[in-house]
Amino acid sequence: DLFYKYLEYKKATGNPSVAQKVLLLKKHFGVFDGVYLNNIDVQKLDEFKINLVKNKISINTRHKYFQFLFAIFRFGLERGISVNRAFESYKFENKVETTLIALTRSDVEKIQNAVLNERLDKVRDVFLFQLYTGQRYSDILSFNKLDLNGDIWFLRVRKTKKTLQIPMIEPAKVI
Repeated sequence: DLFYKYLEYKKATGNPSVAQKVLLLKKHFGVFDGVYLNNIDVQKLDEFKINLVKNKISINTRHKYFQFLFAIFRFGLERGISVNRAFESYKFENKVETTLIALTRSDVEKIQNAVLNERLDKVRDVFLFQLYTGQRYSDILSFNKLDLNGDIWFLRVRKTKKTLQIPMIEPAKVI
């Protein structure tokens, strides 16, 4: 119940992207089925962590899940809901620094000029279109020529519901 109250609160306060996070998190919450908030202790949190590891969830994503879970617990406490405060001292894994890798112009040219089969050719085109427009895969999937006005793509972003004006450079137009 608390998750849905938190979700409704976030939606009402202008943060609809939380809904997607709650749903992703909820699918990993099997260890909490039938457990009351005031009974979620360190052992239950350990079970949750083990469940995430079994499901091959990366360390950084596990870290985010715990941060989000604890934000929901704090939300409940602030509203007088009985929550076991064991989470306040629970130590979860630190995030791991990741190395950012950027493509060079030479790398992009190699990708553009690679001889591929028909299926991989389409995959490459989608990847390059993302590269040229700077947009998410989910937004690329919704691309429609009717959203073009001259050299501008009027994109309604799936995640934020905002409308962006994306300049279409020549390679993007070709794709």
